[in-house]
Amino acid sequence: GFVATGSDDNARISFAFSGDATQFHIARVELHPGGQVGLVQGESTNAGNVELFRDSESTARILDRMIFLAETEKAYFDDMRSFIKKDLGCKALVTGTIVFGPLGLYAQSDMDFIDSHSYWQHPTFPGRPWDSANWLVEQRPMVDHPEQATLFRIAAERFDKKPFTLSEYNHPAPLDSQAECVPMVASFAAAQDWDGIWLFTYSHAANNWARESMSGFFDIDTNPAKWGFMRACTSIFRDRAVRPLETVKVLRVAGLPAEVGTLARFYSQYGSSMLNVLTGTCGIQYQDMLKTRIIPNYENVAAGLSGRNSTSMTWDAGSDGKGFYSVISPQAKVYTGHASRFENGTKGTVRLASPELVTFTMTPLDDGSKILITACGRCENTQMQFSADRRTVGRNWGVAPVQIEAVKGTVVLPEGKWTCHALAPDGTPKRQTPITYENERATLTMSPEYGTMWYLLERQSK
Repeated sequence: GFVATGSDDNARISFAFSGDATQFHIARVELHPGGQVGLVQGESTNAGNVELFRDSESTARILDRMIFLAETEKAYFDDMRSFIKKDLGCKALVTGTIVFGPLGLYAQSDMDFIDSHSYWQHPTFPGRPWDSANWLVEQRPMVDHPEQATLFRIAAERFDKKPFTLSEYNHPAPLDSQAECVPMVASFAAAQDWDGIWLFTYSHAANNWARESMSGFFDIDTNPAKWGFMRACTSIFRDRAVRPLETVKVLRVAGLPAEVGTLARFYSQYGSSMLNVLTGTCGIQYQDMLKTRIIPNYENVAAGLSGRNSTSMTWDAGSDGKGFYSVISPQAKVYTGHASRFENGTKGTVRLASPELVTFTMTPLDDGSKILITACGRCENTQMQFSADRRTVGRNWGVAPVQIEAVKGTVVLPEGKWTCHALAPDGTPKRQTPITYENERATLTMSPEYGTMWYLLERQSK
C-alpha cells in the first residue's frame, strides 16, 4: 500500500524488481483503497513485539514509527552533546548532523547550532557509483531555475535563536555556469544572516599541491571560477559588504514537545524539505526570502521584525527562461545570469556583449578607496573533451592551464576619479586599463584582450 503525495493528470506507477534479468509479465493490475495494516495477528503493544516495519502499513502505524525514531534520534544527540560538553568539558560549539526535514530539525533543535549541506547539480553515475569514466552533470544554471534552487531550501532549515551554518556546498565542475556558485551563496547567506559557509572542498590532491588544472568535480584550489571570487566574497560575507535583510519573520511550525506527531504528519506529507513545510503550512514562497529572513520556530509563538532593507535582491528566470540574479547593497553588487539581461537588470550600469553566462561582483577593499571587479564566464581546462551534450568529460579532464571566458562589456563606476589595473593570475597589477569620462561619470571597459577576471580600481585624491 502507498499514499500518493501529489496529484497528477497523467500519473505513472512503476514496479521495480531489482536487477534480475529474468523476463516476466504482470497482468490484471488493479488499484483499490484500503489494504493497509495496523497491527498484524500476534502483534501487541502490551507485549512489546510490534515490528518496526511492515508491508502496506496504515498511516497511524507509519506516524507512530516516525515519532519513535525522531524521539530516539533526539535523545541520542542530546545525550551525546551533554557528554561532550559536561563530562568531557569541551568548550567548542556542538551540533549533531545536518537537517533532514521537520523531524530532523526537531532532533537538532537543542544543539548549539544548526547545520546544512547542499549541492546544485551533483554528478550522477548511471552505472557503478563514483565511476570516474561514467558520470553526468546536467548543464542547468541555478540562476535559470530559482524555483528549484538549493539556496531557498537551505534557508528554510534554520531555527529560531540558533546560529546557522552551511558546512558543505558546491556547484560541480565542469558546469558551464559554475562561476555562479561562490558569489550566489555568499551574497544570499549574507542577506539571510547565516553564520558560516564552507565549500566542499579545497582539494582532494593531498600529494599533488603543485598541479595547475582541475581534476575533479569539487576541488576549488585550481578552479578560478570559484577561487577567483574568494576575495570578493570575503568582503561580501565576512566583512558584511552585503548587509542582512532587516525584515524578519519567525514562523511557528509546531509547539513542542507536545506536537511531535504534527511534525511526523508534515514529514509524511512534505518529505525532507522544510521549504515545502513552510509553503504548505505558512504560505511562504521562495520569493519571500528575497525580501525577508524566514526563520522556523517550534515553540508556541510567532514573531517578526519590520525594517527598511538596505540590501535589495531580485531573482527571476524571465519569460524566455534566461535567469538573472542581483544583490545590491550600499557597498557591494553581485550579478549573475545571461549577458542580455544585465543592462536592464542593472539599470544600465553594467552592459555586456559576451559571453552568454556571466557572474560579476563589485566589492570594496580596505577602506573603500579600492574596488575589486571580478567577472567570469565559463571555466575549463585546456583540451577538455566534452560529450556532444556537454554533460560529461569522462576521464578526459584535459591539461593545464585552466582557461576562463573573459568578459566583454562596460561598467559605470561610482562618482570620483579612478585608475584601473587588470590583475595577473597572482593578483599583481599587469596592465593599466583605460577609463573614460562623460558628464563626470567614469566608465570602465572590460575586454578579453586584458586576459583577466580581476580589475582593481583605485580612487584618486582630488
